[in-house]
Amino acid sequence: MPEPNELSLKKGSDKLKKFTSIIDSITEWAGKIISFLIVPLMLMLAYDIIIRKIDTASIYVYDLSLWLFSLLFLTGISWVLLNGDHISIEVFSEKYPARMKIFLNLITLVIFLLPLCLIQISGGFEDFMFALTTKQQSVYSPWRVVVWPMKAMLPAGFALLLLQTISETVKNIYALIDSPKDASTDASADNSTVISEGSDPA
Repeated sequence: MPEPNELSLKKGSDKLKKFTSIIDSITEWAGKIISFLIVPLMLMLAYDIIIRKIDTASIYVYDLSLWLFSLLFLTGISWVLLNGDHISIEVFSEKYPARMKIFLNLITLVIFLLPLCLIQISGGFEDFMFALTTKQQSVYSPWRVVVWPMKAMLPAGFALLLLQTISETVKNIYALIDSPKDASTDASADNSTVISEGSDPA
């Protein structure tokens, strides 16, 4: 019969795994929904190119296309992290055992990505509040639209990335716990067994 401490640890583990599953689902659906914005973005840019040839440039296409692209990018970075599709330089890490790779992932997530998310959320929220309270307008087109909706995308996008980073951190911790402690030792043991079996008896 399991000890009370083991039961509480198992319950805590199940709750964490459920928590990461919820975050993964949010990121997955957000990425899928936002990905459809690529269609109006491309149509808008095509319209702007055509109208420039015929008459003059539109006063609103630049700002709207910038908003859509920002939304696509800031939501997409969380989706890319979830699916492991980011650029990875494996010149050195490919030689490491699986346990070391997981440890390096944890270092990257905790030391680099988590602080980056917190800094961007803090700074982005300050910019958003400034734009909201001052009714700041865009200076890039004659449309002069208020920019606080676009400013809100930065802290919102990095908040989603922060949640996904936490989810990936938890998953990597569990992977590190469940992974064999030294795969290279097992491999060397297998090699020594093969050598000893193939050697002639003295």
